[in-house]
Amino acid sequence: MRKGKLRFGARLMVLAMVMSVILSACSSKSASDDKAAAKETEHAATAAATATAATTATPEVTEAPKAKDKVKLTFAYNWTGTDAKAEIYEGLLKKYMEEHKDTVDITLEATPGDEHKTKMKIEIASGNQPDLFMYYNGDAYIKPLVDGKVIVSAEEYMAVSKAVKKEQWTDSAWDSFKLGDQHYGFPVESFKGFFMYNKTIFDKYKLTVPTTYAELKVVSKVLRDNGIIPLAMSSKGGNPGHLFFDQIRDQFPDGIADAQNLGTSFKFDSPSAITTANIIDDMRKNKMFPDDTIANGDWGPSITTYNEGKAAMIYSFPWMIGTFKPEIGAVSEMAAFPKMDNATVDPAGFTIGGVSMGLVVSRKPFEDMAKQAELVKFSDFLVSDEMFSALGKASMTPAKDLKLAVTDLNPLFVKFVDFAGKQGMYPPVYNWFPTPDSAAEYFSQLDSLFAGAVKPDAFISSIQKSVAKAKK
Repeated sequence: MRKGKLRFGARLMVLAMVMSVILSACSSKSASDDKAAAKETEHAATAAATATAATTATPEVTEAPKAKDKVKLTFAYNWTGTDAKAEIYEGLLKKYMEEHKDTVDITLEATPGDEHKTKMKIEIASGNQPDLFMYYNGDAYIKPLVDGKVIVSAEEYMAVSKAVKKEQWTDSAWDSFKLGDQHYGFPVESFKGFFMYNKTIFDKYKLTVPTTYAELKVVSKVLRDNGIIPLAMSSKGGNPGHLFFDQIRDQFPDGIADAQNLGTSFKFDSPSAITTANIIDDMRKNKMFPDDTIANGDWGPSITTYNEGKAAMIYSFPWMIGTFKPEIGAVSEMAAFPKMDNATVDPAGFTIGGVSMGLVVSRKPFEDMAKQAELVKFSDFLVSDEMFSALGKASMTPAKDLKLAVTDLNPLFVKFVDFAGKQGMYPPVYNWFPTPDSAAEYFSQLDSLFAGAVKPDAFISSIQKSVAKAKK
């Protein structure tokens, strides 16, 4: 990715000839024949001496061009397996690899979901990270990589690339990977949360979509009395529960500021967080969630619960839209998230969103002149309009400033864009956790809170202790 050319020297090869002279004489020949034979012997000896000198003097050199070595790159990502983007994404990766197979060998390291986070944590700690990898934004994830000089800034990269320009993204997208006055990743996937309900179920039980917490309690009781789970919401590894937590907390006084200042205040035990923890515990007591929040936690199981008609409402995100059954999407409608008691910020006007992932480039291969050209070429492709437009067809919201053709989109995705486009957006709190360990503690404790394995005060206290450890 820095200026430079790949240079390869030619091997010098010396070809030596060894001459062998066989002298033979016949005793039956005449004297003249003997003289002729002697002359031939003299000529042969002279030729042999000349050949010997040729092997000891400066040899004649023939240049044989060396075949250009192929550059080897590694790329790690998590859009694989059952991810709705996997088929399109991996198809484009393999297409690129085939088209450039004469100049570069690319090893793909695909790890689904949050397993990718674990993999990258281990490899980064050992200094064995891939040349390029998809990674998470926010100080907890990016700052250690910058401090350790593991990755390059977008500014360094763009000084080399002829295809990638800063103006191709909005300022708000860039902010997700900002540290100091530099940016350390290329935003790829943006998102906004959406609250959705199954209209068929609501019509069957003559229910109205709840707009307040009081109404949500009434609706939930009717649904539970008829064997329907009110909300397909749980937490496993913090997913998707941590974003649900944000959607509630940001309704309260200072909720947004409490989240955004976490990395400098080191204070998680704010009134907004305490109130939110108590509300989630109350929701659990009112049986709004699945009975087993661990088994029904994480992204896939939460969608399955809704897809099977077992749950009437869901709070989800665009990267999961491709996993909703078309027939379920057809009878589902978007709605504003219910307003909590004593809330001061109306959730009808906002949702949780931002940039979820981006492409980062390792410094070592970036500064390797033998790899740079191919590394830049592949990186340019990964954040190209071609790639982003294709991923839009898989219901990914591009972080890049790009327009998508409606005719190519999932109908449920179109519903989402029409509804969420009118709402403001606040980033999730995980962006501001001071360390990866404190963010991990948050996700882990959320699992316990949703399951009722920990009381709200213990939940808050445990996370606060982890955050406080990061204060220097």
